[in-house]
Amino acid sequence: MRERLAALTGAAVTALDPLSGGDIGLVHRARLADGRTVVAKTAKPGGRDTAEVEAAMLRHMAEAGVPVPGVVAAEPGLLVIEAVADRGAPDAAELARVVAAMHGVERADYGFDAETVFAGERQDNRPLAGVAAPAGPWPAFFAERRLRPMARLAHDAGRLDRAMLGRVEALAGRLDRWLPARPPAVLLHGDLWAGNVLGDRGRVSALIDPAIY
Repeated sequence: MRERLAALTGAAVTALDPLSGGDIGLVHRARLADGRTVVAKTAKPGGRDTAEVEAAMLRHMAEAGVPVPGVVAAEPGLLVIEAVADRGAPDAAELARVVAAMHGVERADYGFDAETVFAGERQDNRPLAGVAAPAGPWPAFFAERRLRPMARLAHDAGRLDRAMLGRVEALAGRLDRWLPARPPAVLLHGDLWAGNVLGDRGRVSALIDPAIY
């Protein structure tokens, strides 16, 4: 990894320390001879390589004005991003402002131009075929592109029994009872929870590990 990082960043690695949180990959903080500190993410042996997909997601979010770590470099199996301050949770109002601004980025339909990933698994973002613009109702998209695929993956992995799979399938068929039919199609982080929000003196320093659509 030291050799690959040096080649990608143009600077020798003076220190390499593991970080926690690498559920689907290995994460290290690297100090470089030119004074920079970066974070390197690699796939675990036998795991799915998501480096270039994550780089594309981070770049898209940055272009939309969302605070995310800058992408230093990416190649198959290795993503290098800027190290950002992580000194505790940001103020709730500041996080709400950042999320509201992200949700202010709209497009014509639900989905995304490319497949993304969630927890290392492929995330199908194709608009639903055969339905009127904007790509059919939101409950149908969420059922067919999110709930049902994830439930089947969990079942196949032995994490969800057949009875619960049946309950999720039934719920997916009734989402229109609870979800609005056609809310605006806005930019979603896709995996927004406390562990993916970094703060620094009350502000949001970065949202990390996206699964955008």
